[in-house]
Amino acid sequence: MRAVLDACVLVPLVPRLIFLSLAASGLIEPVWSQRLLEEWRRVAERRGAVDAAAAEADAVVMRMRWPEGEVPPRPDLEARYWLPDESDVHVLATAIAGRAQTIITFNTRDFPRAALAPHGLIALHPDAFLTERLAWDEEPLRQAAEDARETVTELMGAEMPMRAMLKAARLPRFARRLTSG
Repeated sequence: MRAVLDACVLVPLVPRLIFLSLAASGLIEPVWSQRLLEEWRRVAERRGAVDAAAAEADAVVMRMRWPEGEVPPRPDLEARYWLPDESDVHVLATAIAGRAQTIITFNTRDFPRAALAPHGLIALHPDAFLTERLAWDEEPLRQAAEDARETVTELMGAEMPMRAMLKAARLPRFARRLTSG
């Protein structure tokens, strides 16, 4: 499944780690544009030097690991479409040009079904995407979450419970489903 990872999914550490892990395991093929990476970098810079360095490093890894994932700018597509937040039209253009099936974003309201459906696209909240995929691909999802937890624990210098980490990352349903039973 080809999926655009919106900048709002790449900025926070836990969702970024989980989705890049899913890409590494082949469950998704990430799609992005230079503009999405620049947006991510700008937000990371505002959050501090460590976040900016991590964004730069992860962007380099993405380009090396999935060179076909970067979609060149398409101003012609951007000019033809409308979304409630005009600054998100480039995300839609990236999805269309990159032949994605899904836009993974925390801002699903900015991507109405009526605007996406003609292109065979849907927008999914990361929590919904991960929760739905858990039924089919439990092991890679569980491993991606565990790897993220280990990284967060290492960075914090203290054990981070899985459920608390995922809830703090705005993934409450995924947290509940992954940690129940």
